[in-house]
Amino acid sequence: MKLPASFSDIRGFTNDLHTFIATNRFDYRGGIFRVAMTLQNGVMRFAEGCLLFQREKIACIPKADYGEVLFLEEWIEPLSEAENFLPPFLSGQRSIAGQKITTQFTRTDWYHQNAVEFVMTGWREWRFLSRADFLDRNENIQLTQELLTRKGLTPHLTAGHAIADKIFGEKKWESISSPHSGHFVTILPETRARLLSGEWRPGSLHIEIEANISLMALSPVNASAGCICRQYFRLSDRRNRLRRSINGFLLRFQMARMIMLNIKYLSSQRIPKNERS
Repeated sequence: MKLPASFSDIRGFTNDLHTFIATNRFDYRGGIFRVAMTLQNGVMRFAEGCLLFQREKIACIPKADYGEVLFLEEWIEPLSEAENFLPPFLSGQRSIAGQKITTQFTRTDWYHQNAVEFVMTGWREWRFLSRADFLDRNENIQLTQELLTRKGLTPHLTAGHAIADKIFGEKKWESISSPHSGHFVTILPETRARLLSGEWRPGSLHIEIEANISLMALSPVNASAGCICRQYFRLSDRRNRLRRSINGFLLRFQMARMIMLNIKYLSSQRIPKNERS
């Protein structure tokens, strides 16, 4: 399914999102809604948030009230309920963890994050950024730059650091601002399959894959001209991790870096073994 470059209304975005998830057969169990609110002119107002779809349930962190910044989380399942919750939420008609969210988000842009060093989940991600309408009225969020502390809660250098950590899992955030100020980000991890490691050996390229889909759906193609490949599969453990050995003719060590691996439903990014989930 080809998505438009952007969406100008909530219904168009959420309808296409539902179709996109169904078409790609993402086996999500549900989604966790995370919201940060900040005190603006004496009123708590939406600052930033995300909806992260996941295959397994995520435990919600209790409401964290730092005074000037409030963090909320709510897990919603099954997948259909999380999808149905999104449109009224973006219309300012829902609450998260008992806190009413009245901000509306009309326009949505998206991008595909291929670089695993910039993702939340260790998988490639589709990220849909829904822009708060108040930004179009030049009502920007002003985050406190003071140390964020409260008894019994984890201290943070600034509100921006706290949002980066609690909403997006960014433990090493360096900017004084937050990652996506005034936006609600819907995140779809590509959890069907991914490359874990690769090792070039004389005459063969050994690739380790973690797959959550049928092995028949994975089809490696060696793009080197004239290369004839033999392939076999071997399950490496109960988590459906898979090691493939691709043996072929006309492969030379000098060409190893030039081998392009086109794998249907598969991440193209290598994940070092020490970063595996």
